[in-house]
Amino acid sequence: MKRRAVLLSLLTSLAAIAVVACEEAAPEEPAAEPAPEPREPTEPASPNAESAARESARDAAQQLGRALKTRLLAAMAEGPRAAVEVCSNEARTITARVAEETGARVGRSSLRLRNPDNAGPAWVRTWLETTGERAAEGVTPTTTMADDGRVARFVAPIAIEGPCLTCHGPEDGIAPDVRALLDERYPEDHARGYQLGDLRGAIWAEVDVRETE
Repeated sequence: MKRRAVLLSLLTSLAAIAVVACEEAAPEEPAAEPAPEPREPTEPASPNAESAARESARDAAQQLGRALKTRLLAAMAEGPRAAVEVCSNEARTITARVAEETGARVGRSSLRLRNPDNAGPAWVRTWLETTGERAAEGVTPTTTMADDGRVARFVAPIAIEGPCLTCHGPEDGIAPDVRALLDERYPEDHARGYQLGDLRGAIWAEVDVRETE
């Protein structure tokens, strides 16, 4: 009788161990990921807010153009090397200052970049590719809205003027010391070989639509 009780106790213990072992070996069910919340449709901008954003984008681009041109012409009075130094060292600072003052995202871009950092957003690239390499005459500034209607975009052509040829003209027309400086500062330079009146690229700005109460 005593042996039977011991055997029964032993079988009970083994059964308990087997249950524990099965529980430990069973893989855990992966937790179900919560379903994504439905995105609310974007409310269209009011006409007044859209108009204000368009105007702000245009003004920001024009402010950047004036600031850069004024500084470059002043540098050109000191010689073409000084102008290269301005483009290399000051243009980014001027652009950042205009962006801060206006609250816009602004910049310059081209199909033939001198500085790869100036590639700009995709919509500017699309505008450049659609416009193509051509004379700047007849290319007009354009203001549009992003597909969601919440961002105003402005883009205007940059034309090659006389002073621009000093650094952007045909290779054999650029002074050797200027070529050397360009090679040093811009090893990926693709912005030479232009003629007077060519479309150099674009100056652009974009502004988020802000509703007012």
